[in-house]
Amino acid sequence: MQPLGDAMLYADLGDADLARKLAALTPVPGYCICVDIVGSTGLKGAGLDAWVTATLEAFACVRSCLYAKFPPIKSIGDALMFFIPSHAMQSESAASLLAACCDMAADRRITTATRIAGVLCEEAYPITFMPGRPDYHGSDIDVAFRLLELAGPREVVIDQRFYEAACHEGGTPWTQSFRGPWPVRIRSLSGRREIYKYVSDLA
Repeated sequence: MQPLGDAMLYADLGDADLARKLAALTPVPGYCICVDIVGSTGLKGAGLDAWVTATLEAFACVRSCLYAKFPPIKSIGDALMFFIPSHAMQSESAASLLAACCDMAADRRITTATRIAGVLCEEAYPITFMPGRPDYHGSDIDVAFRLLELAGPREVVIDQRFYEAACHEGGTPWTQSFRGPWPVRIRSLSGRREIYKYVSDLA
């Protein structure tokens, strides 16, 4: 797995030097990708075996496409959040990350669909509220989770910065498969964002 390599600030109210550390903190550019299992709440009602099997199936797909190279930062319910700092990508690119997102959405091996959102972040800070556990926070991280709400089963929604970065790095034919741009208002955030959407043939 690719190490994150960022100096993580543990935000502790008992730290008398916290204000100075926060003032010195700088954002880390990178890609936030959120992957959610569609309909997993309903599967829980069908029995624990069905839900666990579907979750393992979906996460195995995520592991083969993304997790094998970059560990997820956290899980929220049945969703995984990844943050990939630009400086840690090495042989990866916006185009290859976009291809991984589309591969996850279009994987025919899984019966339980995923939905995916991605944002090229400018406002992401290496802050954790739990010692020893890396995390990132910032307005662009919030945007990624808001865009996830706009994605349907086997769909990928990305912001304009992610799309343009992939195009610049030769992301075709994947970028040609996206529709957009569409202006949207992001809940709880000011202004509009331009988004692009990929819809798998299996959707």
